Amino acid sequence: MKATTLNLQRIFEQTIRYRVPLFQRPYVWEQHRNWAPLWDAIRRLAERFQQQGQVAPYFLGAVVLDQITGATGSIESRQVIDGQQRLTTLQIFMATLRDLANYYELPKFASRFQKLTQNDVEFCETPTDIFKVWPTNCDRDVFQATMTAGSEEILVSRLGLPENIASGVRMADAYRYFRDVLMEWIEEDNPAEAGEDLSTTELEARYEALWKVIRHQLQLVVIDLEADDDPQIIFETLNNHGTQLLPADLIKNLLFREAEVAGANADELNTAFWVGFEADFWRQEIRQGRLCRPRIDWFLQHFLTLRTLEDVPVTQIFNCYRNYFHSSSASAGSGEDSERHVTTRLAELQRYSRIYQQFNTTNPESFKGRFFSRMAAIDTVMAYPLLLEAFHDLNTPNLRAELRQLIRDIESFLVRRMICGLTTKNYNKLFPDIIRSCRRQGRISAEAVRRFLLKLDGDSVRWPDNRELRDAMLNRRVYKELSRAKLRMLLLAFERRLEDGKTEPVIYTDPKSFTVEHIMPQAWQKHWPLPTDQYPDDEVGSLEAWRDRLIHTIGNLTLLTKKLNPSLAARGWEYKQKELLAKSKMNLNRSSFTNLATWSEESIEKRSRELHRLAIRIWPFPRSVEDATIE
Repeated sequence: MKATTLNLQRIFEQTIRYRVPLFQRPYVWEQHRNWAPLWDAIRRLAERFQQQGQVAPYFLGAVVLDQITGATGSIESRQVIDGQQRLTTLQIFMATLRDLANYYELPKFASRFQKLTQNDVEFCETPTDIFKVWPTNCDRDVFQATMTAGSEEILVSRLGLPENIASGVRMADAYRYFRDVLMEWIEEDNPAEAGEDLSTTELEARYEALWKVIRHQLQLVVIDLEADDDPQIIFETLNNHGTQLLPADLIKNLLFREAEVAGANADELNTAFWVGFEADFWRQEIRQGRLCRPRIDWFLQHFLTLRTLEDVPVTQIFNCYRNYFHSSSASAGSGEDSERHVTTRLAELQRYSRIYQQFNTTNPESFKGRFFSRMAAIDTVMAYPLLLEAFHDLNTPNLRAELRQLIRDIESFLVRRMICGLTTKNYNKLFPDIIRSCRRQGRISAEAVRRFLLKLDGDSVRWPDNRELRDAMLNRRVYKELSRAKLRMLLLAFERRLEDGKTEPVIYTDPKSFTVEHIMPQAWQKHWPLPTDQYPDDEVGSLEAWRDRLIHTIGNLTLLTKKLNPSLAARGWEYKQKELLAKSKMNLNRSSFTNLATWSEESIEKRSRELHRLAIRIWPFPRSVEDATIE
């Protein structure tokens, strides 16, 4: 490669096209991190030029360009391997200066900036050849509108943007930002009186300073690749170790460069297979455990785990995918075979991404919707690779009953282990092992998954039976040991099971609207005295310990709305029972607290047993592989 330091005049004044390939990400620069620092640097240079008559060069960074072979007589072109955000922003900034020069009736400067933003029409074979920078597909319409509108008013009208606020259309917002700060600076301290025209002399002085700085003092390091340089390697080296691009952006670059090398039509492949990944859904930040990442990162992690049957760190997604891509292409040759391989990999990503979308968009009141909402509460997604394959293989009319059984078994396995306080540490190995075992038998099946789970033994992997589950529900201090989200999930599951169609159902659209409440309060001493007169003095200490343990077990917990909860607080049983029966719609409360003269340790243990009976119906444990009934 060859690196050269060039000012903006040498980069943009010639007739040239800097083409951003479609496999790069959209325009993402924004005001506080990018536009404002750029403008602050240019403003300081312009002010220093006005004061001193000269300034030192200012480096804006580097761009990496690859040669594009074109027909004889066509406009010279470069493919932008790195630096598209910078080049695009500079074009929008200079277009804003051009349009404001026309607004201020400064034709000399309007002409100068026109030459830096548009190629001469007589050299253009198509209308879009006038643009010196040509962005990726999804940005082209907005870019054209921004570069040719001529004013903010026309731009707002063309794109249907809200007035005077950020629209979220990044390129248009960049134009509007630069227009505002440029007008403020250009008109700053202008000697014009109210109602008079601005001083032309002052306007020209400000524009001259901007022109000199932009033309000569702003510089980029332009790295031109040569024939032996591999653009993909350079692209990965520049981006894979930073935070600028998502792993999906690097994967997209890899796939579409391979497609171009194979002679495939990249535009058609993008439209057919990749455009769906540009939706906001995939860029939304999602928390899993302690990490918060874009949703597409989590999907790719689960997909690669399914394909490689290895534990894929979310920080190594691109490297893992690249290895997977090249290992799966070992049998592909050149030409049509290579093209077919890229198409197969793109189609594969699209197919599984649509399945993954179902995990996040299924009706929450459906069987599948309840399953995925419970999985979200448990915060254990290690089963997702297995679920991707199960939904891929079994989500057909004749196999949906089998898929339902498989889902129910996985939920029972995970929820029972959660209630019993068993570790989740080995799940990253367990679920790939299940997939591997199923593949040896031909495909994912409910029977194969159940058989595998039932054979497991030991704290790290076993499926707790009904007896172990009962002991945990009677004795485990779940309020202290489980998160509120997990407790809400459990109690809402019990509530659903108690619905019989005769009572008004509770709306579950926002589980966070419910709080977990102790029936016998944690601070029980004031309103819930121990019946010490019924026990010898030497047993009172044991009775206190018994109560302190039982207070945090599942039998002493219920759900209340956030408004009802504070009104009950640590009040006594008589008052709390009256309020619960009068104001709570939940069967979880009505079925447990009617006709009870008191709420005691015995009441808590009795309710724990009742909830256990519900639990083994919601999350059954089969006696055998063939048996779908509970013990």
